Amino acid sequence: MYPYISEKIKKFRTYFFLRKKNKLFFDIKNKNNKINLIEYNSFHGSHLAQALISNFLKKRNSGKIIAYYNYTLMVSPLKINYLQKFKWHLTSFLNLGFKSIYKSFGVNEFIRPEIKKNFTYKAELETKKFFKKNPNNNQIANFKINNIWIGDLLYDTYLKSNYIPTINIKDKKFYIFFKEFLELFFYWEEFYKKNNVVSTTGVHACYSFGLPLRISAHNEIPSYVISVMSVLKINKSVKSMYGYYGFNKKIFSKYLSKYKKKCLKIAKYNLDLRLGGHTGIDVGLYNREISSFSKKKYKFKVLASNSKIKILISTHDFLDSTHVYGKNLFPDFYLWIDYLGKLSEEKDKEYDFYIKSHPSQGNKFEKYQEYTEIFVNRLIKKYPRIKKIPNNTSNNQIISEGINFVLTVFGSVGIEYAALGVPVINATVNNPHINYGFNINPSNLKNYKKILNNLKGIKHKIKKEEVYECYFMKHFFWDENWLFDDFKRFTKKIDGFDNLHTNRFYEYWINHFNKEDLNKSFTRLKEFIDNGNYRLSIIDSKKIGFLNASLSKINHKRFLGSS
Repeated sequence: MYPYISEKIKKFRTYFFLRKKNKLFFDIKNKNNKINLIEYNSFHGSHLAQALISNFLKKRNSGKIIAYYNYTLMVSPLKINYLQKFKWHLTSFLNLGFKSIYKSFGVNEFIRPEIKKNFTYKAELETKKFFKKNPNNNQIANFKINNIWIGDLLYDTYLKSNYIPTINIKDKKFYIFFKEFLELFFYWEEFYKKNNVVSTTGVHACYSFGLPLRISAHNEIPSYVISVMSVLKINKSVKSMYGYYGFNKKIFSKYLSKYKKKCLKIAKYNLDLRLGGHTGIDVGLYNREISSFSKKKYKFKVLASNSKIKILISTHDFLDSTHVYGKNLFPDFYLWIDYLGKLSEEKDKEYDFYIKSHPSQGNKFEKYQEYTEIFVNRLIKKYPRIKKIPNNTSNNQIISEGINFVLTVFGSVGIEYAALGVPVINATVNNPHINYGFNINPSNLKNYKKILNNLKGIKHKIKKEEVYECYFMKHFFWDENWLFDDFKRFTKKIDGFDNLHTNRFYEYWINHFNKEDLNKSFTRLKEFIDNGNYRLSIIDSKKIGFLNASLSKINHKRFLGSS
């Protein structure tokens, strides 16, 4: 009883002092009917970044800030009852809970999708029209309405919200969901038509979360995805939040060509650490504590001793935004592995297929890793010629035993295995490594099938320099320290990354974020928007000098290690 009361008092104090601070920091008046839309959520860690960008944009265009509820169909139903509506309007009117924090940094109003009869009518017509064609899963993923591609968002939302690995089109539940997704689409389409929205900012551009952003970008309204570690822009050309990967090589040439040796040296050093079993922010694994490249080795062999070509299928989280980078050769991860399962039956005399998932990470990942385990077991029961490798097996052991090829859709193994000389075949051209030649990237399913059927004839040259350049762009060029400058120090202050979305973040905000930080953040946001790139980088933050500092640290560590 008493600890509970003490915690409530502590929370009240935190909210009180944060609101007080925000009212001093964010006192920008709006002078017109323009609207800056900002997502309303309960993610403590996103609120400071949202406060900064919404007020920066408000300062630019003098428009008011409106916060929108964005969790319909993911965590709440499309249509809520009268009690839920009353609660929403009451907490908005009284500024209770998180709404008091949003209000304190300048939010004028809170909105939530309300479905009108005409939305339902249009959705029913479009749904009947679509299902009349007897669509397949690819057609769902590619679905467009009014020239706006939303099939990826619809597909991934259904998998995630229902904890299933693929879509059964004949399931009546999916038919209902499809219609409701269109009702939600029509709500947002009308909202943008009837209101003078001048910017939209969310914290995800995937699932149903991405609907407002997708429609906003289609209407050529500045659209952003923001967090403590990134500021991203999406538009008609780049619809996904990580679509900028396609420009990495061009951007490296534009900004970093004269620093190339330094960049590659930094990338090689940190990638070597990662491949040696290190985890953490320095090696691009800020949210993982267990490495897939540990030095631990099982006493028994995991690969068979024979002359067959040995192929590793590296799994993805089946429920985690299949289309986060864009369209793939397969509409979901389950159908991808199902395709490989059929191939394992056909090519049994020539190929040995193995499958491995990520090591168990615990915490918030545990739930989804359990589902991945269930789905993988289901697939290998169907295709017994695929042999399962224990999840905690080090990739270093797999390589030392002679794996010949690795298959992924767009995973980080594309860099990791390539760095160790093993060819990786991606199942999409929309992957983070597509600018470079160190992976094999089939352009379509026919090409994919041809490559997989003729692995014996493949001689793929891997240029390590390209691997390091790609790794640098992925983990060092885009400024993951744009907000705090030292993300590692920040996470220590809040007692770990897992406290990012707790009151520990608010306490840090109260005690450490000052007017100088505010002005610095505004300057960086201005540079990012004016430079026209798709993600805030070390160029926008004026941090190119970090190259020399990083090299000094590397040389110092090597000196200590050799003494």
